[in-house]
Amino acid sequence: RFISLIIFLNPYFLLPIMFSLSSSMMIYIVIHEMVPEIFEYEHDEYATIGFLIGLLTAVTLSII
Repeated sequence: RFISLIIFLNPYFLLPIMFSLSSSMMIYIVIHEMVPEIFEYEHDEYATIGFLIGLLTAVTLSII
């Protein structure tokens, strides 16, 4: 009961957890939708490399 009271009175306690869960779900959805489409075409190596470079760029920019 005490932990739920702390969470209810201080919503900033949950913000990092909610943000991390939502960003993880967005990354999962993008990968789930993009990966099958990448391997349908003949230039899948370039698409995979481009996808990884884009992902690393996004992660790097979020850290900065």
